[in-house]
Amino acid sequence: PQEETLFEKLMAAETVTAMYDLLMETQFADKTQVEALTTEQINGLFARLDILDPNGEESDTEMIVDVLIELPNFVAGAGGDGEEGVELATDFGTAVSAIADNYSGDGYPMQGEYTLSANKPAVLKRIIVVKANTTLRITGTGRITKGQWLKDNGWQMFNVEEGGTLIIGDSGDSGNSKDTIIIDGENNICRRPMILSLGGSVELYHVTLKNNKNRGVSSTGATTSAYTGGAIYINSTTKNETQYSGRLIVKSCSIDNNTTYSQGGGIYSRCNMTITDSDIINNKAVSRGALQTEGAYVGRYKATTGSGGGFFLQGSSVVQHPTCIITNSNISNNTAIGYGGGGELRDGASATLVSGSINYNKSMNRGAAGLHL
Repeated sequence: PQEETLFEKLMAAETVTAMYDLLMETQFADKTQVEALTTEQINGLFARLDILDPNGEESDTEMIVDVLIELPNFVAGAGGDGEEGVELATDFGTAVSAIADNYSGDGYPMQGEYTLSANKPAVLKRIIVVKANTTLRITGTGRITKGQWLKDNGWQMFNVEEGGTLIIGDSGDSGNSKDTIIIDGENNICRRPMILSLGGSVELYHVTLKNNKNRGVSSTGATTSAYTGGAIYINSTTKNETQYSGRLIVKSCSIDNNTTYSQGGGIYSRCNMTITDSDIINNKAVSRGALQTEGAYVGRYKATTGSGGGFFLQGSSVVQHPTCIITNSNISNNTAIGYGGGGELRDGASATLVSGSINYNKSMNRGAAGLHL
């Protein structure tokens, strides 16, 4: 096999110290290898540093930066002092491209603030993990898609742990665009939704999530409802069995043309959520439907009849019933096998609908194409 290049070895470093040691060793042994690093490779190393040391607290980080900004192919920012070169690491597309192709883990932890640019699509090589008590915020304009490893393994694109927060889009943008950021499953048949949250919070602003096909099959090939939802699965665990640990906010978004072979063609949620100025359209589910929210409770998930093409709200006797506030949104052309092509409210769950429309949804087997109460 062909020997790894210096750049590949540096990108594969799992600590800042390991990267520094290799860089210094090569610098002393054969400086020309270091000087041959291209502008794109240097930017990739800045992105890798930002992932390994997001707060810039390690002394080796500063020494690596000092070496990189002196290289012939380093391109400084407008300030000319090298500092904006380091800021290139905050480009989300550049940051995820810095993940080594042979990275050994399934999930890659990220936190902090990143910007997506239209000329640098973000192709995810691994699951991006938001850990407890951290926040990952992605703003800007552009596309996020799956890399080959995610397609081959069928995993989710983002995983939010309990206590973590994923924010995609600009909450301060008052415009009407629903596709400032596009997360595209590209009709890849997989076994997970695009965003999976187990007790974390997810906030989406001006985002389109489309074309994901979650077949709902476990690693053994067995059908499972453990991680359902065509685009989003958010399962809020409980704290002291009285409240939800996560929430879902969808504002000025489009959840379009997603499929699940279990519950929730567009969204499966077990927590409080708000949907504002959004479209949930053209999603399909063999069981339940385009949007399902079910009250969190202690105990094993209980299968039901597969209802709620638009949305499904189910209460609980253990925690306060979940609430769903839908404002000025369009829930249309979704298909469910069971009850409620538009949606279903069950066991004390509540929904508040303020304007908007629920039209042209289909319930294939059980009836109640609009709402089933």
